[in-house]
Amino acid sequence: STAQIMWEIGAESTVVGMPVGPYTAYLNGSGDRTNVWNADGTVNQEVVVDLEPDVVLTADITPSATVRDLRSAGLTVYKSPFDRSLATIPRTVATVGRFVGACEDAGATADEFNASLAEIRATAPDRSPRVLYYFFNFTAGSGTFVGEAIETAGGDNVAASAGITGFAPLNDEVVAVRDPQWIVVPGGATVPDR
Repeated sequence: STAQIMWEIGAESTVVGMPVGPYTAYLNGSGDRTNVWNADGTVNQEVVVDLEPDVVLTADITPSATVRDLRSAGLTVYKSPFDRSLATIPRTVATVGRFVGACEDAGATADEFNASLAEIRATAPDRSPRVLYYFFNFTAGSGTFVGEAIETAGGDNVAASAGITGFAPLNDEVVAVRDPQWIVVPGGATVPDR
């Protein structure tokens, strides 16, 4: 999510390292950056330190111990909070923009986001289609900005309707019982074959 913000605010040229792989392949040029992830999904701290970044921006999923270790190595590290609602996204974008000297672009991105949200709310359908969010065998239930986005657009989030909170592994039985009319998959992610 932090890398995506950097691309959205036009600061991608300042990114020297990031997780490189299927989760970030949709960001143009991401494959040209140094991969800072190990095969098991943990941060390769030695690579991060060797890059000598001015600031390390990390998402909420990064373990606090990793953040402490990077700070102990003399790096400035900002760990983004977990965005649980759409309202928190513009604040996170603005904060990242301040860290990288892109305040104006971050503000414009946040304004555009809020305007899009208002337009979506105004044009949401009267009937709520059943919607399933799918991302590498995970889904988003209640208490997630993805779940809120589905509902804001007029959809019935089948994961939330099934009592799922947060991001959770996809349960095939939930899918079969809830019978989604739409399956939403982020760009670059695979569509489930089952």
